[in-house]
Amino acid sequence: MKNLSAICALLFLCLITAGAQQTQIDSDTFGGYEARSIGPAVMGGRIADIDAVTDKRLTIYVGSSGGGLWKSNDAGVTFKPVFDKQPSLSIGAVKIDPNDPRAI
Repeated sequence: MKNLSAICALLFLCLITAGAQQTQIDSDTFGGYEARSIGPAVMGGRIADIDAVTDKRLTIYVGSSGGGLWKSNDAGVTFKPVFDKQPSLSIGAVKIDPNDPRAI
């Protein structure tokens, strides 16, 4: 009985591995997804807007309703504040000029 269970488990793993190798993942796979709040309800709603541009690397701008504008030059691994020296902290929208990625 142990041998039969081991053989069934091995066959199941082989089938899963064979199916997983045939799966193609590209931009069309996740292209329809949008950013959404997945945190606790108390913490949600602090990100007002997100925009990104690819110019040799992925640069992301995040507008925060309670903390200004943040920029990431490394695809979201780290963020630095951009709007700290301005009189207003709350950001309602972020848009990158498609003709000039340096214009926010």
